[in-house]
Amino acid sequence: CAMTYVDPDGVCRGDPPIAQRVAAVFHAEWRAVALCPPRGSHLLDVLALKRGMAWLHWATLLQFMEAVREEYGAQVLLVTGDGGDKVLPGLQPGRRFDDVRALTRYLVAHNGVLGLNETVALTGVSAEGILAEIDSLLATYPEQALARKYVHFLLCERAGKWLFEAEDMYRAYLWSVAPFYAMPVFRCAMGCPGDQKSGHELYRRFLLALSPEVCRLREVDFGVPITSFRYRAARRIVLLLERFPGVWRSVRRLYAPAMHRQSFAPGSTTLACLAEQARDSDPVRDCLSHTAIQRMVERPERYTRSAFRSLLTLTSAIECQDGIRQTLAKYRDAEFG
Repeated sequence: CAMTYVDPDGVCRGDPPIAQRVAAVFHAEWRAVALCPPRGSHLLDVLALKRGMAWLHWATLLQFMEAVREEYGAQVLLVTGDGGDKVLPGLQPGRRFDDVRALTRYLVAHNGVLGLNETVALTGVSAEGILAEIDSLLATYPEQALARKYVHFLLCERAGKWLFEAEDMYRAYLWSVAPFYAMPVFRCAMGCPGDQKSGHELYRRFLLALSPEVCRLREVDFGVPITSFRYRAARRIVLLLERFPGVWRSVRRLYAPAMHRQSFAPGSTTLACLAEQARDSDPVRDCLSHTAIQRMVERPERYTRSAFRSLLTLTSAIECQDGIRQTLAKYRDAEFG
């Protein structure tokens, strides 16, 4: 059986029709689950489970876990595609770097959520101090080639220290497995030369080997089958655009606004909670600039929902570690869109 979710932000709204067709190819039972914005109680559950190590908005997906468990029981095994975006595509940047600092700036531009200027304003740490700390982290990696250091970062920091926390959290509800992280698969895929993975070529060939019939279906991101010339051309264009983080961000905001451009309306629960933490929470005020938080809350159109959700995770984790009553608890029954 197969299940697909539809998130309240609409980021995954294109998934269900394609997932239904894929399930039909394999004659599998299929259903879609419409998720609601999480309530404060869900965010508190995430905080209790992971103590600030997991992004609070992943609470949305706890509804999906609950739906799977309710439908199939707690003993069901959930097989996910986690890791497929790390081991099959080429992760090396499509450009050269003169030194570690150039790589650090590229890394921040591509993976930052709040932005360097906002991070400086919030923490009081200088931009040079932040970049130097990342330089030092990259210097600890054993790889000599800078492009390979970037791959190391994506696998160990982004996947290992961020995404794995979500997987761990889900296992409080039911057991999940990710075949792409099985060591034989991982070693084989990561051992493939970069030119075989560039432009999602290994990804495309892997799926073709599994099911040519599925590969003739329309793919979600580009709206064409992965066997088509248009798909391969689109992947090459993305590879080119990724060399220039500023241009790539603008393109993503234009073509994927639900993920990269949506912000919160003034007065939303997330903004109200952040404003209260900045105003009344001593631990938050001790660690972060309350004026910087307030400026962000007063001008929400300048920041994505992901930026505010990351900030709320940070402020709530600070309160959690301090052991005081959570500001989030006051919003237990409110929806966090």
